[in-house]
Amino acid sequence: MRESLSRERILEAALDLIDESGLEALSMRKIGGSLGVQAMSLYRYVPSKDALLDGVQEVILADLAPQVRHSDWQSTASAMARDFRNVLARHPRAIPVFSRPA
Repeated sequence: MRESLSRERILEAALDLIDESGLEALSMRKIGGSLGVQAMSLYRYVPSKDALLDGVQEVILADLAPQVRHSDWQSTASAMARDFRNVLARHPRAIPVFSRPA
């Protein structure tokens, strides 16, 4: 029996595709193929490519560790930046997702 489709499964499949082939290779058709569904069925959960990329950002940011507040804001900011860098190092091909125009 096939696992049911969900926003989370779609976003994870999108991130897997980006990790494997880069952002340029990302398409609803390829995501649908990897999940065994037609691309049009994805739009029920992710209404646009921008929404898909926003969701991929959410998935990546969910890996950030909860931050411990340090005695000064510079130490806290440094710790947050290091953690963000470590998360992005696990998904280097997804970095352009964070630099797209607003």
